Amino acid sequence: MQHREKILAMVAGAMGVILLANYLVNGAIDSIDKAKKDVASAEDKLQKAELKAHDLKRRNFEIQDWRATSLPSNLAIARGDYQVWLNQQADFSGLDVSPAGGGPKPMGGRDENKKPGFHLLTYHINGQGTLEQLSGFLYRFHRSNVLHRISQMTITPVKRQGEGQYTEDLQITATVKAVVMRDAVATTKWQPEIKEDARWTQKHFQEVVQYAILDRNLFKHNFEPRVSDIRDRRVGPNEDEITIRVSATDPEGRDLTYSLENQPSGMSINARSGRITFSPRNRDEDATYEDILVYVKDIGMMSRVVSKSFSVDVAKAAPEVEPPPEVPFDATKYSYITYLGNNGSGPRVVIDVRPTGEQPTLHAGETVEISGIVFTVVAIDLENERVTVSSEEKTQILNLGDSLAGFGTPVETSIRRNSGRGGSGDSRRRSSNGRSNRRGRGGRG
Repeated sequence: MQHREKILAMVAGAMGVILLANYLVNGAIDSIDKAKKDVASAEDKLQKAELKAHDLKRRNFEIQDWRATSLPSNLAIARGDYQVWLNQQADFSGLDVSPAGGGPKPMGGRDENKKPGFHLLTYHINGQGTLEQLSGFLYRFHRSNVLHRISQMTITPVKRQGEGQYTEDLQITATVKAVVMRDAVATTKWQPEIKEDARWTQKHFQEVVQYAILDRNLFKHNFEPRVSDIRDRRVGPNEDEITIRVSATDPEGRDLTYSLENQPSGMSINARSGRITFSPRNRDEDATYEDILVYVKDIGMMSRVVSKSFSVDVAKAAPEVEPPPEVPFDATKYSYITYLGNNGSGPRVVIDVRPTGEQPTLHAGETVEISGIVFTVVAIDLENERVTVSSEEKTQILNLGDSLAGFGTPVETSIRRNSGRGGSGDSRRRSSNGRSNRRGRGGRG
């Protein structure tokens, strides 16, 4: 064999070895992959088996609970007990499901069970009541530990006879199905429990959900409240507080609640009446509060909310000004010399103080106080129809009919005199501040 042939033979042998080795390696890899898949499949089956075992264990516990709460396994007793229980829940809730109205009735005690282990009893309920009563019944039905369910329910509003308007009553027709375990714990005595939820006690149900569910007619559309626009307001410099009334009505006649948003300090709203009061806190500068929002919400299921906005301008507070001092009324301007005469005891003068209606009579030397000014009669001249009067500030001769104005600064309105005498039938000279004067028959002073 030549050298070239030897080299070709060696190359062919090496290639054969490589192919064989590759075949063996690929076979080993395939075997490893298959083994891994088998292990993963086994682990998956094991996990599923464990989950199934856990589920079966849980279901076994549930079955034990169902057996403990199931109706008695005796079907005759079970039918009667459950019918009595349904009547009790309806009576407690106030639903009218009396026999006359078609109370709960079993459908001939028909057993609808298609699987071993339990019976299925079907009952019909036909009655009437309000939404509140129905809600109370459903609450107790749901919270009980009985194996039952409502498979069908029809609710029809009841109309008033002759009016065509709906009342608050509902005509209720329901189909109830109850489960009876064949191996139930109870055999002759069955007493279910109603589990009270702390969040949904009967009292809570009445108080909290009253407006949201019970008073709402589910068969009538709830329209949003009608709210009038709120005009912008201004707080003047001399105003301390303003009041704004929000005018709103609800088409269904429901109660409304009011609230504010983005309101300035000092502004509040009555949640029931919608009356807004605003007492600005800072009045050092002019201010404007814009986009104050008022929300009006009706109380009921699927509540509707309407918002209105307005603004308020607040003027800087007016500076405090001291009130001017009170000036007393000057009665001397309206006090006149209306009489000069002699009644035998000497000349006298009568002063008519018109603001008070008093008419003091004075002789020479006597005094009278009018508006805090003391007047003294110095002399009376009957012949010339004049009198000399003095005060602390000055002395002046007054004619018959003159006033006492200008004798000083008044400090009060009342009059006081130290003495005075009067009489009739004497010689006199009288004036009525503009009326005619006449000379009397008496002598001179």
